Amino acid sequence: MLKNALNIAKITRSFTPFCNKYYIVGKRSLFNCMDTHLQNINSNFISNTQCRKLSNQHSLIYEKACEETLESLTEFFEDIMEKYSALACGDVTYNDGVLTVNLGKDYGTYVINRQSPNKQIWLSSPISGPKRFDYVEIDKYWIYKHDGQTLHNLLKNELSSILQKEIDISKCAYYKI
Repeated sequence: MLKNALNIAKITRSFTPFCNKYYIVGKRSLFNCMDTHLQNINSNFISNTQCRKLSNQHSLIYEKACEETLESLTEFFEDIMEKYSALACGDVTYNDGVLTVNLGKDYGTYVINRQSPNKQIWLSSPISGPKRFDYVEIDKYWIYKHDGQTLHNLLKNELSSILQKEIDISKCAYYKI
């Protein structure tokens, strides 16, 4: 049975559509789900074609979530640049999946970009440093698995600290605190 499981691991990197426990899209999903399904592998072997379709489906879901997240964050940052005079010298640019938010020389620069091979969003923060966020498909949000913090919660807390005012980021796509 383990040999068949390893064959499936070679065929696809994502097994989450068959798993009711783990919903993070990415390389590790297969191994998190496998033990749940080992007993059924012989009778439910997945063909190469089916695996490619599942992999493509996850890629499309990730790409859509990523694009909508980055576009909504771009709009959010443009709005707060206009709203707060402390950020008047700042600049927001979004191009080819990379969002660069320069808050001015006093506050530093955020870089938020897609990492399609890993199905992640990477954040470089002037306050907390680099973080890699995985997409949680079932609940539709981005999470940093090392501390359980969501992308939007981190940005909300850091920007509230910088501006010394509570920031509302709840209108952004895939928002979750």
